[in-house]
Amino acid sequence: MNAFMQEALEQAGNLTQGNGVVLLVQHTNTGGAVDIFGGMLRERRKELRLGLREFALRADVDAGNLSKIERGKLNPPQTREILDRICLALEYDTRSQEAVALRDQAAAENGRVPEEIVSDADVLSKMPVLLRTVHNKQLSPDQLDKLIEMIRDA
Repeated sequence: MNAFMQEALEQAGNLTQGNGVVLLVQHTNTGGAVDIFGGMLRERRKELRLGLREFALRADVDAGNLSKIERGKLNPPQTREILDRICLALEYDTRSQEAVALRDQAAAENGRVPEEIVSDADVLSKMPVLLRTVHNKQLSPDQLDKLIEMIRDA
C-alpha cells in the first residue's frame, strides 16, 4: 500500500473494511465526496516514475481524462475493463488488495456499490437493512467503529 493510500486510510472520514478490502469515503463540509481515487493514481504513478502520457498509453486511456481524474475534475471510470487496465498500467495484479481498493474507491466516488458486493446475493440482500440501521440510528464515530469491527470479525 503506497503512502497516499495509507494516509488516506488514516484521514478518511468514514472507513469500511472487510476481507482485506478497503473502501474510503471522505466527506467535505458540503457533503460531496472528496477525490481520493485521483490521488491514489497520481501517487502510484509517481512511485513508478511514470509520466502522465506514458501512463495513459499503458492504460489505453486518454491522457487528458487521466489528468482530470487525478485532479478530481472528472469522476473515476466505472467499467471493470478500464479500471483493470489502469491497475495493470500501475503494475498492480488485478486481484491484488491495491487493485480491489482502487476499484472500490472508484465505485464509492461514483456513488455505486462495489461489484464484488453486488455480485454476492446473500450480502446484497442484507445491505438495505444495514444501511437503514446505520442511517436511522445516526451512529456516533465510536459506534460506527464498533459496527465495522463486528462485521470484520463475523
